[in-house]
Amino acid sequence: MDGVEATRAIRRLDGPKRLIPVIGLTANATPEDAARCFAAGMDDHLIKPVDRATLMHAVARWSKLKV
Repeated sequence: MDGVEATRAIRRLDGPKRLIPVIGLTANATPEDAARCFAAGMDDHLIKPVDRATLMHAVARWSKLKV
């Protein structure tokens, strides 16, 4: 199961578990790759290599934490 399939499975869950934020971390950097991730239900798409600041910003945005 890849990340896209895992995201689709998460989004099919019942209750609040299906709403967990999903941030895709991938080396697939084309606009089509990003569109595929978003179509599967991912909340964000980050391209590897991901620097710490970018990752922390995404985690903060989707977890509602202050950076």
